[in-house]
Amino acid sequence: MDRIEVEPKLDRHSCAIPGSYAIEMQAQASTAGQTKTFSVGYFKRYDVEGLKQGLRPDGWEYLTHIEYGVGVKMICIAFQRSSTPKKSTRRKTK
Repeated sequence: MDRIEVEPKLDRHSCAIPGSYAIEMQAQASTAGQTKTFSVGYFKRYDVEGLKQGLRPDGWEYLTHIEYGVGVKMICIAFQRSSTPKKSTRRKTK
């Protein structure tokens, strides 16, 4: 390996939630005159209000979120309500 470089690439197109974005970490490895690019990490950052609205159509109810670090990371807690129980995919045994 002659050289490896890792850099973040901003992605504003793959997030379905308005106001959100993703960062793809790409590594470029060079050897013997060839350079190849690899995706080595992918992080999505969500706008909280947009995430709340985006969860509703699929039956999810937002409960809360917990920020940690310096307000840059978040855990979102939600649950899905179902008015009809889902059928089991397990086979019944005798």
